[in-house]
Amino acid sequence: MQQNNERQNVAEFKFYDYAPLVFHRIRQLSGISEDQYRKSLGAESILSCFFNNNFETLYELCSSGQSGSLFYYTSDSSFMMKTIPEREFDKLRTILKPYFKFLQKYPDSLICRFYGLHRVLWMDSHGIAQIRYLVIMGNLFQNLKVDLIYDLKGSTQGRTRLKEG
Repeated sequence: MQQNNERQNVAEFKFYDYAPLVFHRIRQLSGISEDQYRKSLGAESILSCFFNNNFETLYELCSSGQSGSLFYYTSDSSFMMKTIPEREFDKLRTILKPYFKFLQKYPDSLICRFYGLHRVLWMDSHGIAQIRYLVIMGNLFQNLKVDLIYDLKGSTQGRTRLKEG
């Protein structure tokens, strides 16, 4: 993704919403109304950020994880958006049915909730096709004061960060 402040003019883009009925049902199971979801993630918020290279309406959690993905909170801090590589996008689509069944069977599980899966395509100002894969997750820390964050994926080496601010 282009990381400078030069804005791109995008004449045409395509937005794909994968398994919208399944993710709608997951949001319902989590008590999230469609109105709340739309206000946080609607076209005037997230999508315009990519097309205009203007990320002012999103709060950046960190510039990049070790995976190279970008993480953003929505402006109301209700949700987190993560850019993901195509292989993770494909994997989530593959496991979506058993994931949904698990959430139905264990509604109080602490497993991460995915609320949307998207692909965005557009042509940049140089005529080069751009593709972003996005997953939307709930923000578990929305109403908590967090002093230290750990990234638990096995090793603790290089996996802590003090919260700024």
